[in-house]
Amino acid sequence: MDIMKLENEIEFIQLESKNKNQKTSFLPKLRNCLETYEILKVKRGAIQTKVANITEKKIIDLDPKLLAKQITLIDIEILRRVQEHEFKDSNWTKMNRMNLSPNISQNIDFFNYMISFVQLSILTQDDPGKRANVIQFFVNVCQHLSELCSFNMLKCVVTSLLDLPINRLNSTWARVSKSSCSALEALSKLVSEENNFGYLRGLLKRRPSPAIPFLGMFLHDFSELEKPEQRQEAMDLFMYFKGSQYPFQHDDSLQYFILTKPFHSPKDMFNISVKVEPDLKGNPPPYSFDDDNSPDIETLMHELNKLK
Repeated sequence: MDIMKLENEIEFIQLESKNKNQKTSFLPKLRNCLETYEILKVKRGAIQTKVANITEKKIIDLDPKLLAKQITLIDIEILRRVQEHEFKDSNWTKMNRMNLSPNISQNIDFFNYMISFVQLSILTQDDPGKRANVIQFFVNVCQHLSELCSFNMLKCVVTSLLDLPINRLNSTWARVSKSSCSALEALSKLVSEENNFGYLRGLLKRRPSPAIPFLGMFLHDFSELEKPEQRQEAMDLFMYFKGSQYPFQHDDSLQYFILTKPFHSPKDMFNISVKVEPDLKGNPPPYSFDDDNSPDIETLMHELNKLK
């Protein structure tokens, strides 16, 4: 029960007390509510203090393993809400996708939001060395995501690092360690679309648990598969992973840190990238954008808050 609900409950009990017949019964209820109210106030104050502390931190001050765990928890909570009917007729690609495939759409939106989160964390650094440090930090996050079998977020962070706004930063990449580059190359192969996600499918066939598959792989399957038995096999596998349970707790302050960053479209990110490291010839390389795929961040944040 949150504080607002408690306040409403207390007000109701106080009104209830005006009835003489309720005189003896309302006091224990009111006392219990007031005690709970005080506990929640203390808890909320502690959370606000943690939030204030963490928002002052730099991204590389965070524990990469803890960050990997928290984005995994957010991701699986959205995935658990996906229903079978949402895979019908590629509804997640349509204009009214939030009505037809709301939870798939929210998963896609969170994926895109996290791309923005990673890239912005890099591009807001004011020199190539600092940007290289943040890239190495996220490679470390990727390694932990791989250990957690959190393949949807692994694909997301790898995509963020290899996408043009980051990939074009030659001065930055020149300062990234060889070991980080090698690790990123290996992790990118794991979630590569090569051979129809051959590496990833091989892992998922073993049904590791807990694990979160790359949702885009299933969306591709349901768009392409025609035989009912093939579609059912894909659905059975998805439902298996949907039930994954990770044995660690939410960190409210860190999740607040993750979910309250501004979202920037791919076009915005590219423009920021060019300002950070201009093209040597003075002309930015060509890049095509699809702004229609920008996430509905307001709806996403509302739904994530409901999961708390």
